[in-house]
Amino acid sequence: MSARTGALIARHLRAGSGAAVVIALVVALLAAIAVMTPRAVASLLDDSTRYRVGQLSAPVRDLTASTSTAPFPGAAPPSGSVSGAVPPEFVDDWGSWDAGLASAMAAASGSLGDFYDSADYFVRLGAPAQYSAMTWVLLDPAYASRIRLTEGRLPESTADQVDWMRAMGFDPATGQALAQPSAIPTTEIVLSADAAKTVGWAVGETREIGQGAGWARFGDGAHTAPLTLVGVFEAVDPDDPYWARAADVLRATVAYNPDGGEYIRTAAYASPVQLDTLPQVTAALTTAWFPLRAETVDASSAPHLLAALSAFTSSTVSVGASSSPISLRFQSGVVPTLERAVAQNHGLTAVLPLLAAGPVGAALAALLLGCRMIAERRRTALSLLTARGASRWQRGLLLAIEGLLAGLLPAAVGAGAGWLLGRVLWPGTSGEPSVGQFVVPLVIGLLPAAVLALSGPRRRERADEAKPSRWRLVAEGVLLVIAALATTLLIVRGAQSDDGGLEPLAAAAPALLAIVAGLVALRLVPPALRGILARRRTGTGYVGLLGAARALRDPVAGFAPVFALLVGVSFAVASGILLSVLQHGADDAARASVGADIALSSARFDDGAAERVEAVPGVADVASFSTYNSALLMVGTSQNRVDLTIVDTTALARVQEGYPSVLDGVDLGDGSGDPRLLFSALTATRTRAAQGDDLSVLGVPARFAGSSVMPAPFAPTSAWVLADAAYADRFADEYAPTTTILVRLDADASADQVVQVLRDELGPGMRATTVGERLADLRTDPIWPGLRLALTVGVVLSAALGAVAVVMTLVLGAPARRRLLALLQTLGAPPRAAGRLVAWELAPAGVAALLIGTAFGAALPFLVIAVVDLRPFTGGPIAPAYTVDPGILALSVGGFLVASIGVAAAALALTRRTRAAAVLRTVEET
Repeated sequence: MSARTGALIARHLRAGSGAAVVIALVVALLAAIAVMTPRAVASLLDDSTRYRVGQLSAPVRDLTASTSTAPFPGAAPPSGSVSGAVPPEFVDDWGSWDAGLASAMAAASGSLGDFYDSADYFVRLGAPAQYSAMTWVLLDPAYASRIRLTEGRLPESTADQVDWMRAMGFDPATGQALAQPSAIPTTEIVLSADAAKTVGWAVGETREIGQGAGWARFGDGAHTAPLTLVGVFEAVDPDDPYWARAADVLRATVAYNPDGGEYIRTAAYASPVQLDTLPQVTAALTTAWFPLRAETVDASSAPHLLAALSAFTSSTVSVGASSSPISLRFQSGVVPTLERAVAQNHGLTAVLPLLAAGPVGAALAALLLGCRMIAERRRTALSLLTARGASRWQRGLLLAIEGLLAGLLPAAVGAGAGWLLGRVLWPGTSGEPSVGQFVVPLVIGLLPAAVLALSGPRRRERADEAKPSRWRLVAEGVLLVIAALATTLLIVRGAQSDDGGLEPLAAAAPALLAIVAGLVALRLVPPALRGILARRRTGTGYVGLLGAARALRDPVAGFAPVFALLVGVSFAVASGILLSVLQHGADDAARASVGADIALSSARFDDGAAERVEAVPGVADVASFSTYNSALLMVGTSQNRVDLTIVDTTALARVQEGYPSVLDGVDLGDGSGDPRLLFSALTATRTRAAQGDDLSVLGVPARFAGSSVMPAPFAPTSAWVLADAAYADRFADEYAPTTTILVRLDADASADQVVQVLRDELGPGMRATTVGERLADLRTDPIWPGLRLALTVGVVLSAALGAVAVVMTLVLGAPARRRLLALLQTLGAPPRAAGRLVAWELAPAGVAALLIGTAFGAALPFLVIAVVDLRPFTGGPIAPAYTVDPGILALSVGGFLVASIGVAAAALALTRRTRAAAVLRTVEET
């Protein structure tokens, strides 16, 4: 290529470069979004997952196992590893146990050890009777590292196995019974300063722990066990999650029996070397747990952790000395949280691509319009090159070069800017951008070159005289079939594949349906224009006649601007409706979880508490719940432990009027016959109870009334059964304290004011929950503001890109419009005719796009609700229903229309000034 040819090409490219600038900006924007969006979504999912896990207390989220057997003393095997938490002097007793726990974690599948620290554990000795005082004794080889002595010394072992056998009444040498057992050895202990003060126990004092505490189990069980306090301590770190498990250690528990009598329970540490003696003479409960490192859990690791936990908790592990191993079954409360987090993450990754057709479609339409602008600007030059012998390949190459300059470099700049901006905005996101994320900007950058290479000078002909294209009909038919198949696949299989990724064809269904909707809108315009033109021919005005004729014969608004407006408004409508669905679903879930205007809960309400609550001004009605914890439920011959709750169902129906009811029409009887029991979904699943089964609870025959999936604000666990208070006298031998009171307020009462009065009335031990508080807790999940921000940004982008498409459409029609306006001005037409003619260029296709887009946007949420489980977003057991909130929808659609119309109006103002002489001179030259 000669220098002169290169100079001509450069001059050619510089001329009319405005369209190339528009393409470059759109490409750079798309490339930046393509790189940033995955990181932004990953950050949002990470934050939500960490938030959910962080909301759990350490005892709930850790891997925990308990057994009524103490570890058998023994050193670790040569191949076993003992954690550094076990001091050397205790390795001979605790080594095999510690090494066994480490081995169990090391053998777990799925790199479970990457998420958990080494095991903690202790043995608690004692088994008190109900409502009796107690001093537990704990054995923990690492206890000394957790405490700081403020007085006295650490405990030591005061007796060996020989001494304890004699105290139990056996001869250590022969094993025969002794005529007179020896005195029971004392056990040295240390107490926390707060516990020692509460029970009034001085250092050096010995107290007898007797039969009521269940601490000594040997002989006839009537013996007492002496405990000598040798030291007082305080915690090195009072906030250590360990203390949440070691109940009654740092602070004694003061409780009251049904008669109002006080009893105190506390816990003390004894020397860990007594593992080989003390568990032989008292009931033991061994608790072991692996602390979860919550900071290691994010959205990408949550599914792997969930799978590993499911495998680990589904079977038992043998821990301890090989001669006397103990079978442990670990469980973790983090499993349902992870299940919900993973489901919510999958739901979000499915929802966003389904709705991405809005901004992505508008951007692609703007990109195609930019390419069309370049092709129109180069029409004269390309026609001249054709006349002088340029081949189609040469013309395509010239346009492709311009497309590469307008697309490839901006794509690289946009991708780089998106990557840097993503790292700045979301620095803590798991993972790095994949190679595939940069392939998308590359494709976007090459798209203008590909489109322009296929463009060329074409003979313009009247649209109303053009013959229908057979290939166009075939292409539209094929597209319709593909869209139907993709939609069917999406409904049947969902948007996600088996490995958690997205099904490409299913995820593309909304975009394909949007294209079909755009084609429908274009098909509707010509018949409507023919009808308008027929009516205008009989009228007196010329602008309407001329505008309708031009819109029919030489339409400026082709598929691209129609598609941009259609997907933009459909995205705005769908976003507003989806937010309405989630908003109302969250409201319903919060109302169901509280159960009434206010839910009051306590470990035990005093007698008459419900009557005092009902007497508070603003309270309309109450329903109180009494609970038998760990009641024995028999289903056939199967034994189960559940929480049996008693309530007056008539009062409950009044209190829950207007709220989702746990009863849901189930009749629990009127006091005649056997009690009818409502099962929780979990209890029904575990027990497999059904109508007609032989049931009993607390030894009382009962009948199965049904099961409920609704949240139970009265139940401390998910394993509960509910009975009517009419049968309360059947369980009179047992004591059931009132633990929950549901409150219905007067219509004009303030929940916050009533709660304050109730706190003063019932004391600090009462916890009150309102619907507003529960909803606020739900919305603190980062997924909510993140989803709102994503939809808002999508609406703004769709509006901006739709407005850009409108502007480019106006620019494309500017030459013909200027010629026409100049001619009209010479004939005496007023200046205002320009605006009315521009409106005719946009109005027919624009109105069709808005109408079809609104209908499509209103229908899209039905598809989302059908294929995506939205329950994890709302926290409720029932999928949210299709709901339209007028306020949210008005904000969403109004924001889109204001932005689009504002930009279009600004562009329209720029087109009103036209010099007639200059335009007519241009007409003569062309």
